[in-house]
Amino acid sequence: MFSMSFFPIVLIQGSRQVGKSYLLNLLLDAQKIRHIISLDDLSVLAAAKTHPHDFIDSLEKPVGIDEIQRAPELMLALKKYVDSHKRAGDFVLTGSANIFDYPETMDSLCGRIDLIKLSSLTLSEKFCIQGSKNILEYAFAHSETKWTIFQSRLPQLSPSQSWDQVFFGGFPDIVLASHSRFKQRWCESFVTAYIERDLRDLAHDMVSFHKFFQYIGLMSGQQFIANHCGTALQCDHRQGQRYLDLLEMSYQIYKLQPFFSNHIKKLVKSPKIYLQDSGLASWFFQLPDLAALQASPHKGALLETFICHELMALCNEGDFYSLSYFRTADGHEVDFVVSHGDRHLLIECKSQLSTSLSDLKGITYFRKTHPESIAWIMYPGEEIKYLAPNTYAIPLSFLALRFA
Repeated sequence: MFSMSFFPIVLIQGSRQVGKSYLLNLLLDAQKIRHIISLDDLSVLAAAKTHPHDFIDSLEKPVGIDEIQRAPELMLALKKYVDSHKRAGDFVLTGSANIFDYPETMDSLCGRIDLIKLSSLTLSEKFCIQGSKNILEYAFAHSETKWTIFQSRLPQLSPSQSWDQVFFGGFPDIVLASHSRFKQRWCESFVTAYIERDLRDLAHDMVSFHKFFQYIGLMSGQQFIANHCGTALQCDHRQGQRYLDLLEMSYQIYKLQPFFSNHIKKLVKSPKIYLQDSGLASWFFQLPDLAALQASPHKGALLETFICHELMALCNEGDFYSLSYFRTADGHEVDFVVSHGDRHLLIECKSQLSTSLSDLKGITYFRKTHPESIAWIMYPGEEIKYLAPNTYAIPLSFLALRFA
């Protein structure tokens, strides 16, 4: 692992069940670490909380520590140890919640730690497509590309198989099983375990938080307005904001901020909320199988949720990429804006197989002030289609492409 060659501490962050512990075991098998300490073990956790400095000193390095958020007291002890020894690769941590959002964590470990965000499986991982550059990096480096030349490189993904990807999402257990009934049981167990194990000490009112999580699950792809949430759930809007922060802190949602520009007036200011995984989102919508998803009026929101997850993962791979959405007060909208410096890639999501210039209204408005922007209409089809200069209809499978 590149980061272990330069940083004393590497922290792998992400939701439960995305493969963090699996990565630790791969490092153990490759002899990059000597052993793994799990803070899910109550006796180990008690020792870490009671005597954090002695606990860190006693470990044989390099070492992996799983679920570090369970003992935020260790962060100060880690800082003291790495400041004394200054050795790269001593600690590989995993966390199912952002440890730096915990009140007990008073130090950022700035300069001593590399943070790696791990999401559920992406399309390129499912298709085992390798390459040092992802499709976003290639797009910004080759903005004048005629994208139709990559038709032959696309993974085979029919419209039905594209919706299959949306329905099952990216959690490894669900992807491997690819079974509707298993997915329903798995999601139910996941949400229960998440609330009872990860949020018990933070949310306090577990019943109220569970209702809020269900509410947010049905809002994937919509703007979050705290006052509306408070009215719907009959709770204080500040409590709603607190619960939303907990969901973001524990990697259950993406909070997508609106695009900002000094050149465009009357832009909306509220974030859009996306569940971190489209498979989990379809479970919240109580869609039991692929046929129910394809017939659902919510399939557009679920397609957006799937694409948001893919784009977030791709942006996290590179440097200086940001993801936002564009919406004006008078209704001009683009689903996703990938920005790299002052350059932009506009992505509009369309759940139908037909695409046309009428799908470009928000993109056309955005281009009045940013005329060089690339534009893709992403849809669950199979063909890359030219629509207009620097504007293409792009199948979902396109996001899996990687380049040397």
